[in-house]
Amino acid sequence: MSNQVIRIGPNNIRSVGEPEIFSDFGNGREFAESLGNAGSLELAFLPGYSSSVRANSGDTMFNSVEFPASGVKRDDYFMLSGNGPSDATAQPTFTGSIDGQSSSEYFLYDGGDYNCCPMSPEFLNTLHKAGAKFTILYAFYHITNAGDNYAFATTNSSVRHGLIWHPSVNVMRFGAMNGSGFALLHSNGTTLTGSAWNIVGVTVDESAATGVSIVNGTVNTFTSTYSSPSTTDASTFTLGGYNMNASVVNGSRIGDVVVWNDAMSQSDLEAASSVLETKYGV
Repeated sequence: MSNQVIRIGPNNIRSVGEPEIFSDFGNGREFAESLGNAGSLELAFLPGYSSSVRANSGDTMFNSVEFPASGVKRDDYFMLSGNGPSDATAQPTFTGSIDGQSSSEYFLYDGGDYNCCPMSPEFLNTLHKAGAKFTILYAFYHITNAGDNYAFATTNSSVRHGLIWHPSVNVMRFGAMNGSGFALLHSNGTTLTGSAWNIVGVTVDESAATGVSIVNGTVNTFTSTYSSPSTTDASTFTLGGYNMNASVVNGSRIGDVVVWNDAMSQSDLEAASSVLETKYGV
C-alpha cells in the first residue's frame, strides 16, 4: 500500500501511512440511510461497497455505518470469514466487483462456510433478552427445501443463548433462545422463492409485544413477548451459520445485511424492504 492521503468520508482524511482499512464509506453509508430510520442504524454489511469489503481481498467485511446508533465503534463489527483471518477452510466466496453495488455482489456459501464477528458488541447481546428492540433486514438467495440452516445468528457457541433468523425448509423462522429452548419462535409462513433472491426482515419491540416479519413484501404480525428470556450474553455473531456450524446449504448467497437498534413501524419496514426488493429484482 502506498503512503497517501485518502478520503474515507465526507469530512474525514486518513493520515499518511495509516493502514487502509476503511475506504470511501460515504456511498455505503448513504445507501443504508436511504432505507430509512437513519438515526437508529447500527450496522450494514454491503458486499457491493468498498466500505464493507476490503478492497482487492473480499474476505472480510466492515460496518458501513460510520457511527452505530448504540454508541459502539464501527470496527466493533469487524467480520471475518471463517474462524479467523488465517482460516481458509470455511470462507464464503466474495462474488462480484468491489463497488459494483448491485445484486451481482454477494457472499457465496458452499455448505460449510460462515462469516464470524470475533466479538459480540453490547447491542447484539440484547437481541434475545427482555426489552429487545431491533430491526433486521437482508437479502438471502434461497435453495429450495434446505433444512434448518442459519443465515443470521448471535447464539452462544456452547449454551445457545442468542438470536436466530434462518430458513427452515421453504419458510423463514425467527427465534430468541434462552439456553434450554426458545423464548420466542416465529415462522413468517410465506414460501421463499427457490433458487432466487428473497428479501427477509423482522422488527421486534419485546416490551410492547409487537413484532412484524416480512418476506418479499408480504408481512406477518406476531406477539413478540419473550417467555423466560435469557439474561446471558451471546458470544458469537455469525452470518451463514450459527455456533460456527449449521451453515446455509451449498449455493446459498447473502447480500446486503442491515440492522437497526430500534423497532420499525410496519410501513417503514415495508418501505425499506421495497428498496432491497428493487435492487435484487424480487
